[in-house]
Amino acid sequence: MGKRELWEFKYKPVGFGQMILNEDIKPALNEALTTRPNMLIYGPPGIGKGTYVDCLIEHHNLKGHTLKINASEETGIDMIRDKVKVFASAMTMDNKLKLVYLNEADSLTSGPQGAQKMLRDLMEQTQKLTQFIFCCNYEQYIIPELKSRCQLYNIATPPAADIFKYCRLILKQEKIKYNPETLISLVKKTYPDIRNTIITLRQNVNNGKLSDIIVKSASEVVFSSILTQMKTDPSEVRKILKSNSIHYDGLYSYIYEQLMNDDGDIFSDDANAIIHIGEGSYRNSVVANKEIAFMSMYFKMLSDSTIKL
Repeated sequence: MGKRELWEFKYKPVGFGQMILNEDIKPALNEALTTRPNMLIYGPPGIGKGTYVDCLIEHHNLKGHTLKINASEETGIDMIRDKVKVFASAMTMDNKLKLVYLNEADSLTSGPQGAQKMLRDLMEQTQKLTQFIFCCNYEQYIIPELKSRCQLYNIATPPAADIFKYCRLILKQEKIKYNPETLISLVKKTYPDIRNTIITLRQNVNNGKLSDIIVKSASEVVFSSILTQMKTDPSEVRKILKSNSIHYDGLYSYIYEQLMNDDGDIFSDDANAIIHIGEGSYRNSVVANKEIAFMSMYFKMLSDSTIKL
């Protein structure tokens, strides 16, 4: 049997025109392909931040002029000094504008002597030589001085209908039989994470047919673990939040859906639980630290016995 190509790579967009993007952000990102400002691109996982950078690299043929850094693995000032500064400061033979791409930039140290402070000065020193693109899930963890040197792009709400159409195209290309209602349910479960949608789609195909019972997405597994631990161990809840990239809008929606279908095993007062979830969801949209906001909602539920112990 030949090697099976993973759909998330096989059907990855090969150009900007194939990307699934909200119509409000598409013109600005298209313009940035040409103008190449310093950019901060943020939004939940799996919605195309890295794909956009790949499109820009391909558009300008920058494969030999790009430095990619995963900032969740290299967070400190030594990485900036030893790698980024050396690369960004160097001249090129063809005078082409280079690119430094820092993924998961919200992991970069932000203290007085942190990596973000050093990058602020480096960007000014190398502005004629190098473009900087920062991608992250939570722009609130990027210091204001760094944000002020970038144009900000929030890729947050890809059209669900377009994701459904793209999945339908994949199934047609792969000659997979499917029930449209099942596909709609799958997209709803994994939205807005396009990458996870395609992974979940592939994982639920058996013998040339999309299963009518969808196995949980990776995000839903994490959400389920959080909800289970909410009844027993606050410290475990926080560990899960810290060790995963949480799409908090999706988490609040998941808890609400489970509440509405709950058999009474978790919540003792459904009405009060809905009030807490509603308040938590609202606060999530306005606060800087979403983890603190979630834990605040959780402890309020514990304190008034909304959650069964």
